[in-house]
Amino acid sequence: MLIITIIIKYLYVQRIRIIQYSLRLNCTYMREAFYKHLGLNIKKRRKELNLTQQELADRLGLSLNFIGKIEVAFSKPSLDTLIDIAEKLETTVSELANFSK
Repeated sequence: MLIITIIIKYLYVQRIRIIQYSLRLNCTYMREAFYKHLGLNIKKRRKELNLTQQELADRLGLSLNFIGKIEVAFSKPSLDTLIDIAEKLETTVSELANFSK
């Protein structure tokens, strides 16, 4: 009886670990999808304003490389940087992060 109880507890703990791992994977996927979408919206808005990456970088005091990486989700801007980007693109952070576009 004791062995059965131990096995049941072990399986329960393993099940919880699997669920936790699955949730972490889902969060990672959602985070990556968010930054890819954000980068695409930044690029789209930049092009609507007929700005090059270099022009946007100059206005923000950032490197061309960093702007390029943000647009393809290789770099994740801080909230302060994101606010600055939104201001220079004459929009809001909410609009840049909007998934319905």
